[in-house]
Amino acid sequence: MLAVAATLTLALLAGTTVSGATARREASRANTAGAPRGTPTGGLDPIGHADPAEMLPLTLLLHFPGAAELEQLVAAQHRSENPQWLTPAQIGAQFGLPSERLDVAVARLAQAGITVTQRFDQRTAILATGSVRSVERLFHVTLGEYRTSDGAHVIVPSADPKIPADLADVITQVDGLDTRPVFHSGTAARDVARQSSTTPGFLDPQQLAHIYGADALTKAGIDGRGETVAVLSLATLHGEEVDKWASYFTTKTAPDDEIVVQPAAPTSDQPNWDANPAIEVALDLEMVRALAPAATILNYSTRNHGSAMDRIVNQVAQDHRASILSMSWGSCELQNGPERLRNSEPSYAAAEASGVDMFASSGDVGPYDCNNQNGDTSDRHLSVDYPASSSSVLGVGGTTLLQNGSSLSESVWQEPQSAIGAGGGISLYLPRPSWQLDSVVHANGTTRVVPDVAGPASDLLNLAIGVWYKGRVVKLVASGTSAAAPFWAGSMALVKQYLRANAGGFPDGSLKTLLYQIGDDPTAYAAAFHDTKEGSNEQYAAAPGWDPITGLGSPDISGLAAQLRTLLPRG
Repeated sequence: MLAVAATLTLALLAGTTVSGATARREASRANTAGAPRGTPTGGLDPIGHADPAEMLPLTLLLHFPGAAELEQLVAAQHRSENPQWLTPAQIGAQFGLPSERLDVAVARLAQAGITVTQRFDQRTAILATGSVRSVERLFHVTLGEYRTSDGAHVIVPSADPKIPADLADVITQVDGLDTRPVFHSGTAARDVARQSSTTPGFLDPQQLAHIYGADALTKAGIDGRGETVAVLSLATLHGEEVDKWASYFTTKTAPDDEIVVQPAAPTSDQPNWDANPAIEVALDLEMVRALAPAATILNYSTRNHGSAMDRIVNQVAQDHRASILSMSWGSCELQNGPERLRNSEPSYAAAEASGVDMFASSGDVGPYDCNNQNGDTSDRHLSVDYPASSSSVLGVGGTTLLQNGSSLSESVWQEPQSAIGAGGGISLYLPRPSWQLDSVVHANGTTRVVPDVAGPASDLLNLAIGVWYKGRVVKLVASGTSAAAPFWAGSMALVKQYLRANAGGFPDGSLKTLLYQIGDDPTAYAAAFHDTKEGSNEQYAAAPGWDPITGLGSPDISGLAAQLRTLLPRG
């Protein structure tokens, strides 16, 4: 059982409420599930050939010849008491393509009219720009312009691009030719009109922290100070949401810094800005700030197309400022396919090897991740969400807080008679990492299983957030595994601050291994985690210990900090 929160308050940010179902349906139109969609143009109205002079921002993922060696290094560091991580430049020099080969490739691209605008030190990707005419000639595609159902104009290639033979040993994937949104997020809320004494809904930051056992840390002055959390955003805020939320809860405004990774996402002063995906950005920033009010929060944003998440992950590693990254966006593994996942994995591996602990939401449509959040249940293929299934990332599932008299408990987050619920299951393509082998994870096969941990995801009882909706700031209840991922990011900012002060430091990038070590010890596990044992979805059921819906469970934040301290050299 979890300790009961103090008297719940209704967080009226603007005297306006919005139905969670309405917000979810509208957001799903902007953030349709999918990764690479190939060339199908169903549902699009053709306009004609794309303007030959239009400039396209490109993401070129690179061959990473030392991928296996880097994986071995990471595994060895996870087994070490004092892991020694690398700088992005060291990763690139030791495991990436030779710089001389990249120089030749950049010159070849320039000859073809493609200008490289950024080379990441870890040598996992490069950013570039080129005209439609140049792109078509180099990659042997025809680019058409189409109108979507909501009136937006997009570009779609006639076929998959063909990488020229003299670049085939450098480039593994060309993205940016299809400008449709790729990654989905899930944000839901319960209509306030349906709130009652048994489903009060809204928690303030102190109540949320109290429920999850942070009191011992917060009373000792632990507030995230000195820790830096990066948030991955594929949209932009209106600008008033977090200010009003911070003012209401008398906390700091988030974020502390905005980093734009090209191509930039539309801003609220531009006609193609969409308020619906901005809900996710507000949720992520406010959830991290709620748990770690004094942490430095960096908001990394880019446009939602192509390898958008890879771009930000690479920039976070390149900047080397944050030790925690929260990602509430993803795409269905099955729609990605094995080749695209293999092409993306070096970006996440390099971020981990530079000392970043990454949290990614496991998805909001249960075990059938290729469905979307608007109630569509037509796709019955089991699949998990990527990058939650990456071996370099901690996948975060979802729970529901349940009030029972004077106490609270947790069950699996699964909406009744609905496809909406916590994602999880067995990866189709990615190998099971060393820290899941010979551990508390008992699942068939040898591929990655998701999630690793869980956090509050139901709008039955969760953090009050402020979002921009139909011209004003309104209040919602945070929900979805896209709330659980930043919840863990904010919680771990507290834990890391505590351990740096009381255990001589923390081995950033090693959190996954340490959590599974705690999971292997029944006494330590009981002190550090809330084990979710109730609830199920159409495929999986909660069970004692790790399960494929809630992983190890949700944290007792102070208890987890204490148990991690015992595992560190000076603990």
